Parts: sequence; C-alpha cells; structure tokens
Amino acid sequence: MRSALALAATLLLAGCGGNFQIIAPTVREPVAASNVLFGPDLQPLRVPEELEVVGHFTRSERQWNMFWNILPLTPRAHDLSDYFSEQIRLNNGEAITGLTVTAHTTILSNMLGIVPLIPTVVRAEVSGDVVRRRSAGAP
Repeated sequence: MRSALALAATLLLAGCGGNFQIIAPTVREPVAASNVLFGPDLQPLRVPEELEVVGHFTRSERQWNMFWNILPLTPRAHDLSDYFSEQIRLNNGEAITGLTVTAHTTILSNMLGIVPLIPTVVRAEVSGDVVRRRSAGAP
C-alpha cells in the first residue's frame, strides 16, 4: 500500500512545472529587475526621481515539454534580446527597469503531464518599464 501511494505521489508531482530560461545576452542597453540603474558616475538613478517611464511592455513565452519535462518541444532558452532592444527603440528609451518574469501553469496541464506522451506547457509572462533619464528641469 505504501509503495502504491509513493508511486502515485511521484507520478502526480512528475508532471508539475517546467524548465526554461528567459535570456537577453546581446541587448546593449541596461536591463534591471529593480527600479534603480547606475549612471556613468556610478550614482544610482531611480524611477521616478532621475528616470521617467516612457513605455511598458508585456510579453508571453511558452515552453512545451513531454515525458515529464525531460523532452523539450521548444528550445529551453528564450532569447528576448531583440525584443527588449525593439521596445527601448520604439519608446525612445535608454533602459528597462522593473523587469518581472512570472510563470503560470494549469492544473489540467499538470494532471495530463502524468501521462508521458501528452505535452505540457508552462507560460511565462515577462513585463517591464522602458525608461530614460529625465531632462534637466523636468518635474
């Protein structure tokens, strides 16, 4: 009986979650999870005192897997370098601050993941603010 319970628990937990990376190795502009950047003189620049938010973005990335997340059906590394650079350019910004990544999955996907031949999905929502330095004399 204990063996059956242990096997059931293992199978239930095996389908949970996912494994992938959000990367941006070639973006030239600063990207920060905080609302603080460091200027050329290494002094902190903060939102909203020295930096102004000129845009906001949200993007969704999905990772599909099979065989209890052992076999990725999409690349594990999701490179957002071009996307981040494009957001900065489109908003006439200089950097990204407040970058957040939130992973989402569903109970149904987790339950179906018990069967190794059924694909499972994890969705990551990536959001942040595009900022630039405030002009001298701006409030």
